[in-house]
Amino acid sequence: MVKTKPKNKKIKIESSIQSTFISVQIFAVIFYIIMFLLSSGIALAADLSHGYDYIFSLCSFVLCSFATGFFAGIKLRQNGMVSGILFSLPMNVIVVLISLFFTDFKVDYTLAVTITLLILASAIGGILAVNKRRRR
Repeated sequence: MVKTKPKNKKIKIESSIQSTFISVQIFAVIFYIIMFLLSSGIALAADLSHGYDYIFSLCSFVLCSFATGFFAGIKLRQNGMVSGILFSLPMNVIVVLISLFFTDFKVDYTLAVTITLLILASAIGGILAVNKRRRR
């Protein structure tokens, strides 16, 4: 009987998660920039008031968060909700910090709504991606 050494799968998983994290963050940055340019262009062309501008930018951020969670779920193929939330967390933190900066660091209900929607969108994106991959 020949004893073989067990393969170290932990190293493979860690490098896979690290490369996935980097690719998801690159995707998120590109997608956020594209959505920012589109939403800014539409807001300028339509001459939207302040209230509509907030709603439009919130929708674009939620869509970006969903796409980031979805992309993370596709890449990892497991733990959709957790991977969606964790992988979109850095960009969501940046969005929240920018929101705080422009509101003079005042915390109100709109910030709570923004945080909740970003987390929900990234979790739903991750869940849908994993479930889509399992059906194939």
